Amino acid sequence: MSRQSPRRRPTIIGPLNDAEIRAAAPSLPFGESPRAARELRWDPTSKSNLLVCGASGSGRSNAGDVLAAAARLQGSSVIGIRAQGAPDLRYSAFANGMEDAEQLIVELTQEMRRRMTQVKDAGERTAEALPEKDRPPHLFLFVDGLARLPMQTKLPAADLQEARTEFYDYLRRTIDLLSRVGALLRIHVVVVTDRAVTQAPRNAGVLQLRNPGRGTFHTGTKTPQPAAVYPAPSAAQVGKALTGI
Repeated sequence: MSRQSPRRRPTIIGPLNDAEIRAAAPSLPFGESPRAARELRWDPTSKSNLLVCGASGSGRSNAGDVLAAAARLQGSSVIGIRAQGAPDLRYSAFANGMEDAEQLIVELTQEMRRRMTQVKDAGERTAEALPEKDRPPHLFLFVDGLARLPMQTKLPAADLQEARTEFYDYLRRTIDLLSRVGALLRIHVVVVTDRAVTQAPRNAGVLQLRNPGRGTFHTGTKTPQPAAVYPAPSAAQVGKALTGI
């Protein structure tokens, strides 16, 4: 009587199933290198933040969705601020308007201050230096299309542009602060943008997409790695893996 081999769990991101994605933590698998025929991962303990860049149609939002799904499947809190889209199980919290985004940023800033106090009280400088049992979990903020976020409050036309400018400037400055201070506290910022990056910040990697789903991945080494990004899993796939239903 033949013994049946165990049934393999369904894949979610590229060739990886949920168990394999969790086993990669804290690194987030997102694609492969066509030249080297190997998997590509972003390690937030090496480069705390990530810029995902590309023109319209390059697949930059898909790349952000892949990374967000991987982080969520690994059990991290994933906060999404996106000009398009709606809340789903790929995100722990989500905003697609200026006022909701402000509320999420306020809460995230409060969490950053709590972590700063924890690290200071322990006599350390970073969360990584804490005993493993005391380290806060990795937390990810994904920002896609910040400048295109709509105002949710109805205002007279004469006041609308001024209000949008004030909200945008506040959000941009606070996200910049989170990207710099959060690097010490296991808070990571992923910015998806159509702007070209000529020089990345010291603590950020860069995924530069030129053709749909293809480009280069820069992690501070001299030679960028060619990158082919996996298709993003659906919200239903992520939800099923999270809930088992």
